[in-house]
Amino acid sequence: MNLLKQLLLTAALGAALASAAPAFADGKPTIKIGYVEGWDDSVATSNVAAQVIETKLGYPVKLVPVAAGVMWGGVARGDLDATLSAWLPATHGAYWEQYKSKVESVSGVGP
Repeated sequence: MNLLKQLLLTAALGAALASAAPAFADGKPTIKIGYVEGWDDSVATSNVAAQVIETKLGYPVKLVPVAAGVMWGGVARGDLDATLSAWLPATHGAYWEQYKSKVESVSGVGP
């Protein structure tokens, strides 16, 4: 996924959380973002998103470094709230096929 798509996904994630803010009222939950450990772009975009979500939206964020398969499974099960590290359609295409009924692509990107 190129940098522009990742930045757009970051903005989409922030907008989605901002629109959901009234449902959480005063006690804002910690947003758990999974990222692929060792992938520099994954680390960078996840940290940027975390800063935006914390400073602009007021939600605490926990970044969770994991392997790609664990990340997809975690989002599908609800153990992780989001990821910005989906490399579609090729690199993570098999994960998409396995979990597409249990995850949502906020950017609408999918194979």
